[in-house]
Amino acid sequence: MFIIMRHRKKRTILLESGVKKKEIVIRNLLTSLVQHGQIITTAHRAKVLKATADAFFSGLLRKYRTAASEQDALRENIRTVKATIL
Repeated sequence: MFIIMRHRKKRTILLESGVKKKEIVIRNLLTSLVQHGQIITTAHRAKVLKATADAFFSGLLRKYRTAASEQDALRENIRTVKATIL
């Protein structure tokens, strides 16, 4: 039987109990961040949340820039925020 040593293996997952729980925790953190403007969390969760929040907000900006009109952009962004956060 071989024992695999895990020296210098960085873990990028937030929770060890599954990907679904990771997505739920990140979504809850992102919801709290958007609703309250700031949150208190651990350093590891903050790193994961930063990457997720950057991707989320850059996606909103991309949709806003590529929309045909400002009303279409607002409507699409509101739909995205409601589907992702609330």
